Amino acid sequence: MTNAGSASVDLADRISIATPEGVTLELTLAGLGSRLVAGLIDLVLQGLFIFVMVIFAFAFAAAGESGFLIVTLVVIISLLALVGYPTLMEALSDGQTLGKKVAGIRVLGVEGKPASVLQVVLRNVFRIVDLLPGAYAVGVISIMATRHLQRVGDLVGGTIVVRIPKPTAPRGVALGVSPGAATWDVSQVTEADLTAIRTFIDRAPDLDPPVRAAAADRMATAILPRVVATERAPSAELFLRRVLVEKTGRT
Repeated sequence: MTNAGSASVDLADRISIATPEGVTLELTLAGLGSRLVAGLIDLVLQGLFIFVMVIFAFAFAAAGESGFLIVTLVVIISLLALVGYPTLMEALSDGQTLGKKVAGIRVLGVEGKPASVLQVVLRNVFRIVDLLPGAYAVGVISIMATRHLQRVGDLVGGTIVVRIPKPTAPRGVALGVSPGAATWDVSQVTEADLTAIRTFIDRAPDLDPPVRAAAADRMATAILPRVVATERAPSAELFLRRVLVEKTGRT
């Protein structure tokens, strides 16, 4: 079974994840401020949902329904807003609720991969614990006290919340371009390089896009000095795939 990698955090709230490819990824953890902004936006949306649904509940009451039914509906509506909304949004929208989209943050697994459905469910079910005894007190204390800035739900679900890096313009990859050469010269590429490239390509579809791009860029930068190319590759990942094809014939 492939090791998912290890992680550490420095004083600048940057988490370093060592991947099986031998590449160290650096992600910036979302601090309390950005998470508070996201939480307040989501809280307003959740409050509006509860308000509208409670109006419908009172409409049932006015129609002669029992008080027990009304209380039950209000409890279910509140749970749906508190747990159901963030769970569905994070599972279906790349680890982001609407509040997280505005704040520029997202949920990932601690290994840097997109959070699984189970991880998302666990982190949001335990949101109830983070809310205790009120005003998110337990959650705030947990974020401030843990190395990975995790609330209780994150600890149980194995998730972290990170800032989304600003997109950068794509750039061609290939130092030592030699247009006159007949083929790429990859004779200096080592077996260790090939193993790292294969591992990355196999895992790439499961990686979060920013993590995938960062891993490809770091690996390509390390391998570039051992390659003479006939043209520039449009991205680091395509460069790595081309090197693998030139060296082994694998597509």
